[in-house]
Amino acid sequence: MKRPFKVAIFILIVLYSSGCWDQRELNDLGIATAIGVDQSADGLILSVQVINPGQVATGGNVGISPFDSTVTTYTAEGKGFFETLRKLTKEVPRKIYLSHLRMIVFGEEFAREGLYPAIDFLVRDHEMRIDFYLVVAKDMQARDILTTYTSLEKIPANKMFNALESSAANWAATENVFLNDLVSDIMNQGKSPVLSGISVEGRNMEQRQLPINAQRMSQFNVLQYKSLGVFKEDRLIGWLTEDESKGYNFINGTVQNTIVRISDVCQKEAEHLSVEILRSESAIKASVNNGKSAIHVEVNGEANIADVECEIDLQDIEQLYSIEDEVNRVIENYMKQALQRTQTELTSDIFGFGEALKRNNLSYWETVKDNWDEEFAKLEVNMQVDIKIKGLGVLQNPFPYEKWRIEEGEE
Repeated sequence: MKRPFKVAIFILIVLYSSGCWDQRELNDLGIATAIGVDQSADGLILSVQVINPGQVATGGNVGISPFDSTVTTYTAEGKGFFETLRKLTKEVPRKIYLSHLRMIVFGEEFAREGLYPAIDFLVRDHEMRIDFYLVVAKDMQARDILTTYTSLEKIPANKMFNALESSAANWAATENVFLNDLVSDIMNQGKSPVLSGISVEGRNMEQRQLPINAQRMSQFNVLQYKSLGVFKEDRLIGWLTEDESKGYNFINGTVQNTIVRISDVCQKEAEHLSVEILRSESAIKASVNNGKSAIHVEVNGEANIADVECEIDLQDIEQLYSIEDEVNRVIENYMKQALQRTQTELTSDIFGFGEALKRNNLSYWETVKDNWDEEFAKLEVNMQVDIKIKGLGVLQNPFPYEKWRIEEGEE
């Protein structure tokens, strides 16, 4: 009986005395929330946004100094990603901890040269999580984005993260892209990547780095998401317009909600009517006939009348059919614009048509995959859009129209 008892005591001593051998105290870590990557003459420039925990904990009102920022952006230049990251320890008092990243921002020049120098480290590092978004600083450096004060959110990286989710969910001209999505599209011969663009908008660029920029009722400068950047493998090759970006999302079935503005159903040129897309989904089907490939895209969804600024009888079913036809025409035009731009100018299959063709006819795909860009440029694509109006809102007819009907003696 004594031997089992001694063994049990020994096991308990080992368990309780070992502790957490690899633990790191929070006070020893600099928690990074965003990383900016820019091109330099001899390598790259990293800008890392690090949380000031004292200011965040106290709401940014008191702390080491009442003028301290909730974050500090440190910058270093080096040859490689990991080397440059470690160089930051020359000025950062704590080891940078990357497991709470919210955003990676690539400068446009760096993105045009290729993302591989950054992607390898981001995928390889064991501390790195993949639940952060990647974007491109349009027409500027990533450092400009990470040194801009923002309102509403204490931490600018959280503002960028939440604003991107809101923009993608409610406007449909951007897209949320995680690291694994980007890597998958880069490695995939049948689909090219896209990343959302972000820029600093405002009238006084020097003020963006000062706390007063976030304290004003009307900010000097704001971070604003733009349209989508188109890639070929890991290199940025161009930008879609806002309408083309919406067309891309309609084709891919990623539109959660957006507004479509139409005017042809109204009697006067200056009048318009807006429809809120509540839901949409798409089906992409490939076919091969007589050695020639083709794609058919079908988009379906539901919408509500959102805003009416013209004289129109919404109780007339024929008028509702006319609105549906016009909405479908506008959406199809968005889609055709995106397709034409990517086929004729950018020659990059961002829609995944190659993937659809691979699923449909693997043997044919094997014959065209090595020169898919050329095949994509001449690919026949047919489109069909069917959005149904499901609701009119609280008003059954527009307010000005009710007044017009009374004046005309209809009531």
